Amino acid sequence: MSLAPGSLDAGLSALFDRLSGVPGSDPENRSGGYCDDATQAQVTFRLTSIAGVAQDELRVEYDPDAVIEGDTYEPNPGNPSERLGGVIYTSSGHRVLTYTVKVECHFQDVTAKLYSERIRTRLRLPSAQRELRALGLSIVSIGLTRDFSGSSFANREISTALFELVLNAVDAASDEAVTTIERAEATITGLEP
Repeated sequence: MSLAPGSLDAGLSALFDRLSGVPGSDPENRSGGYCDDATQAQVTFRLTSIAGVAQDELRVEYDPDAVIEGDTYEPNPGNPSERLGGVIYTSSGHRVLTYTVKVECHFQDVTAKLYSERIRTRLRLPSAQRELRALGLSIVSIGLTRDFSGSSFANREISTALFELVLNAVDAASDEAVTTIERAEATITGLEP
């Protein structure tokens, strides 16, 4: 799995929609508004940090079936076990992803903290864990909800709550197969004493 920018957004959006009960979770508030008329709430999330942990691993694997364009060497076309094949290099490493999850709500009788706590509580459920595993993620920690309620630019009260979600992931990348020498014959000659 490669942690390309935005590669986890759709999966996390679907997870936050289900856990919060507020449809339209939005990475980094790309839609720019509240997408749910019923709750007047919006869940947004932002990747704030990716940190590598320990040393990355470089794995070299031989693949006898790898086809390498331009490679014409084939010792015995009638015997597949003597196929040249190739070597594939794969680099992978453990990453810790930190997300800030923000909930905003315009209703005064239901606060953003309610939706935030709903997400935090449900993240530990087996169904949420399965969804995270399907994305190649697991939970390291779920931070406490912080309340940042206040007035908006239009002088309207907005309930705002944030928490930090820290996840484990593996980042991996593979290169194209490269040619290799499977067998070499050598003749050694020396001087007789």
